[in-house]
Amino acid sequence: MRELYLMRHGQAGVRGSYEDDRLRPLTEEGRKRSVLAGRALKRLEIKPRLIFTSPLVRTHQTAEIVANELGLSQQLKTLDSLAIGSDPGDLLRDLIEAFEEGGPILAVGHEPDLGLFISSLISADGSARMRVKKGALIHLRLLQSGEATLRALIPPRILDQLGAD
Repeated sequence: MRELYLMRHGQAGVRGSYEDDRLRPLTEEGRKRSVLAGRALKRLEIKPRLIFTSPLVRTHQTAEIVANELGLSQQLKTLDSLAIGSDPGDLLRDLIEAFEEGGPILAVGHEPDLGLFISSLISADGSARMRVKKGALIHLRLLQSGEATLRALIPPRILDQLGAD
């Protein structure tokens, strides 16, 4: 089975406050909640074989914190098709290729790209529209057809509760 977990990066600095938005980091709150998300994944016994991140700083920081909490820092890889504005078909192709060596996989990305990607997989006619909150976790099962079934959507507040001591 191709079990795919998608997460939107945590809370980041104010948009427009950095000359290059790709360098915008997580806020302290974003870091704290990413730690809680990582602990929640551990409690849920979600152990990805690979953790992919967009090349942007805020997603890399989110993925790195989650990977550290899971003890999976060596499984962290950058995937350009997770960057803002990437084609959902390119991301699907890259993930299917990664699944050839097994799964599950966690991918950390951005909005609106994650929502568009999920929508394209779960809605045959493209009518479904998904918006992913910062720090939310989505679990999909990728099918051989290139479609997916939505298995779970865990809001950030629930991840906070699951990850709290």
